[in-house]
Amino acid sequence: NGEYFIQIPDPTPRKDYNTGCYTDQMLGQWWAQLVDLGWIYPEEHVRSAMRALFDYNFRTHFHGFTQSPRKFVVDDEAAMVQCTWPRGGRPEPEHTMLHADEVKVGISYSVAALMIRCGLLNKAFAVTRANADRYDGRLRTGLDNSPWGCWGYSGNPFGDDCAGKFYVRALSTWSLLLACQGQIYNGPENLLGFDPAWRPEDHVSFFTTAKGWGLFSQRRAKATQDDQSNETTQEENISLKWGTLKLRRLVFVLPDDAKPGKVAVSINGNPVEATQTAEEQRLYIDLGDTRTLEAGDVLTVSITLQ
Repeated sequence: NGEYFIQIPDPTPRKDYNTGCYTDQMLGQWWAQLVDLGWIYPEEHVRSAMRALFDYNFRTHFHGFTQSPRKFVVDDEAAMVQCTWPRGGRPEPEHTMLHADEVKVGISYSVAALMIRCGLLNKAFAVTRANADRYDGRLRTGLDNSPWGCWGYSGNPFGDDCAGKFYVRALSTWSLLLACQGQIYNGPENLLGFDPAWRPEDHVSFFTTAKGWGLFSQRRAKATQDDQSNETTQEENISLKWGTLKLRRLVFVLPDDAKPGKVAVSINGNPVEATQTAEEQRLYIDLGDTRTLEAGDVLTVSITLQ
């Protein structure tokens, strides 16, 4: 509708949201970002929809708002409600989607992760901070008491409430890490890369692969007046802490106004021959033969930016 994505329902009314601003409107785009399929919808349209979700669905409190049919949040706390109708057009009660006036924490995590990939980090972190504050270990009572609700209480930091205790969709919180680091991973092709949205100039994060885990870091350093080389660099480090990691191709993302110059790859300080290919701001590095990192190994890529 020019601001967010709406539903065009079937002629026969069912349980719809029609012109509503619905938290799951971009669920497919969220998943596409996680598996490196890129922008399925126009990027600016998605960004607009994410802004709308924050403006219309994120509430700083629930005083004067009826959570229905289940109440998951005490009135003093902040959360994102499922669906709103900022431009009107809410269906009649018998045809309104069942959970429109509820808070589903698992969905808000996926919304926040997509906000991160849209560059809306402050909005994303406001949503996730609200979730963390609600599950800080303090007991909340007076909530939905049904077995498919939150059993009358909430606040367990190890079990976000959704449709009963420990509902699996809250595990979409993991996508916040993937969104912040922009992990690009294809196990069968031995490809690993990163496109950090969080502090790309000085980024450190935990990563996992099929048979190993470790730390990834990226640092960008601009040349100073005292630097005779006058070079701006971007350095990537993949430090495997446990398991094994097979790598044949790497991919990293350069700043918008930069092109790759010299690229040097090493494992534990030992140079590795590699070739490079640039596709817009992505830099693909081919290691030739598959390299297997063991726990304790560190792969370093130093890129001179032009």
